[in-house]
Amino acid sequence: MKVFIYGQYWKADDAPHVNGLITQLKSHGADLCIYQPYLEKAHLASNNHTIASKYDDLKAFAPDVFITLGGDGTILSAIGLIRDLEIPIMGINLGRLGFLASIEQERISMAVEQLANKKYTVTRRTMLKMKSSPEIFPEQGFALNDLTLLKRDNSSMVVVRAYIDGLFLSSYWADGLIVSTATGSTGYSLSCGGPIIFPTSENLIL
Repeated sequence: MKVFIYGQYWKADDAPHVNGLITQLKSHGADLCIYQPYLEKAHLASNNHTIASKYDDLKAFAPDVFITLGGDGTILSAIGLIRDLEIPIMGINLGRLGFLASIEQERISMAVEQLANKKYTVTRRTMLKMKSSPEIFPEQGFALNDLTLLKRDNSSMVVVRAYIDGLFLSSYWADGLIVSTATGSTGYSLSCGGPIIFPTSENLIL
């Protein structure tokens, strides 16, 4: 089993949980790779780790599972690294908000046992990929929640013309436009009055 470990922020209180996770994964014979910026911030049990810092490194390592350490924001950040590789994410909640990162600290050991014994299911989620001319985010134009078009601060409202599969849908005269996945329906879209969509739905919200 090949496992990639990813985090954004490091807190001293995280050390026992992260070290315990690594030790347990290794006891199951897991081949580990750790996100380099996170490793540089952390004080882990051993320095003998494979490291990766970019998309090509992750693609070359080809993990079976991608473990995030943090909250939901960490998972959303990880999407920029995973992009189109379709690697399953297991979110361990070391932060405050855990709708996506639902494995609590006291359940890490049980989660690793279930992972090692393949006692889990994979839930597929819709993602967004943005293309623009010129390219604005050439390497990170992927989103799990939403993408938002906004007018400049000093401009009046803008007209956004929306097409689906090349067919004209509508024109929006507004401050901007949110395109949200079902996963992102409880984020910015909801704050603007959008509907709540079941997470595994393949609908998009404008």
